[in-house]
Amino acid sequence: METNSGNKRCARKVQLLVTSALLLLQNFLIIPQIFADEISSVHIVYMGDKLYHNTETTKKYHQNMLTSLLGSKEAAKNSLLYSYKHGFSGFAARMSKSQAQDIAKFPEVVSVIPNGIHKLHTTRSWDFIGVHHPSSKTVFTESNLGEGTIIGVIDT
Repeated sequence: METNSGNKRCARKVQLLVTSALLLLQNFLIIPQIFADEISSVHIVYMGDKLYHNTETTKKYHQNMLTSLLGSKEAAKNSLLYSYKHGFSGFAARMSKSQAQDIAKFPEVVSVIPNGIHKLHTTRSWDFIGVHHPSSKTVFTESNLGEGTIIGVIDT
């Protein structure tokens, strides 16, 4: 009888230990999810056509929008990375996902886009665009086909 009672206590301890481990594991899985939204990342806030011809007025307008979102001028100043003020109106700012969703609801905002890094699609541009080397001797082939010339477009 004593062995049966010992087995029950051991089983109870194992059950308690497994339950505790599962609760701890659950916390480790949920906590990062809760804080993931509060991690700041860069978002581009696009506002359409530029409203002001004066670039300083445009920048102040962007800072005021961020101030109303973040609650202080200091937070807005720290968040604002760049004001687009020449071809269109908008700005790049560091904010959380929920803040980006909130500012997207402002009437002046057309869209909010998370900033991202894009990788090159090809390193073999000639093959990619279908240009092949000519087989016969021409002035073009005699000129080394532009060898040593670098042509590129960088759009940032």
